[in-house]
Amino acid sequence: MLLERVLDAVQEFSILAVIFSALTIASGGVAALRPSNRQMRNWRLNLAYFAFDLLVLFPLMILVSQWIGSLFTRDTVALPFVFSPYAVFVMIMALMVSDFVGYWRHRLMHFSWLWPVHAAHHSDEDVTWFSLVRFHPLNRLVAVIFDVAVLSLLDFPVWAVIVSNRVRHFYGYLVHSDVNWHYGPFKHLLVSPFLHRWHHATDIEARDKNFATIFSFYDLLFGTFYCPHHVPTSLGVDDRAYPKGFVGQLIYPFKVWHKSLFDQRISKPL
Repeated sequence: MLLERVLDAVQEFSILAVIFSALTIASGGVAALRPSNRQMRNWRLNLAYFAFDLLVLFPLMILVSQWIGSLFTRDTVALPFVFSPYAVFVMIMALMVSDFVGYWRHRLMHFSWLWPVHAAHHSDEDVTWFSLVRFHPLNRLVAVIFDVAVLSLLDFPVWAVIVSNRVRHFYGYLVHSDVNWHYGPFKHLLVSPFLHRWHHATDIEARDKNFATIFSFYDLLFGTFYCPHHVPTSLGVDDRAYPKGFVGQLIYPFKVWHKSLFDQRISKPL
């Protein structure tokens, strides 16, 4: 089971690497594939996250997803998708609901107590499709629990939960890609790579903007849409003390929380 999962993930990674390399060449020429030292460092860190997810986290996430689904649904077996107008409607609804849930879960991750977990994803100063793998394990577990639990609680069929998860997963690769796609007037309907790049910007005016993964109208609806015509000045985490290494980023939230609790204790009057 684990070996099969590893092989599937490696195959998926290889296909995505070819696709997005072609998009990068089409957008910026062959020179765009020549990485700087900083980009190489970011890719090495992304590879560390990818390997950790593959060997440690994904098996756990599969078990958690199955357990949550079994709590809310009578049938935890994914039935084959049968094309019909009703099935298409259910799939669209599942996508809209999961992106609504994802919007608010993502927005919560930017609150002070959860930000140390989500900061790992924002630490990539050269956002590319491969940045999608850079998530702290706690961030991934929170996402799985929220997304699967809500769709299962609403009694969506298992296949719809799986399809919505995969669509948002692959669309996430697209919106993180380093192509300058705006979508024109459709930017108010769908999240574009250009729009999501502003979510990763360190510019003060872009802080806490563009939380949706697929449907940008959620950002419009809740007042977090931001899409100027110029490009961001810089991407990443606006904190020089944030660790650059894999292990440092894994333990960073626990250090922040421990310090916060310690500071609260010593600040209480005797």
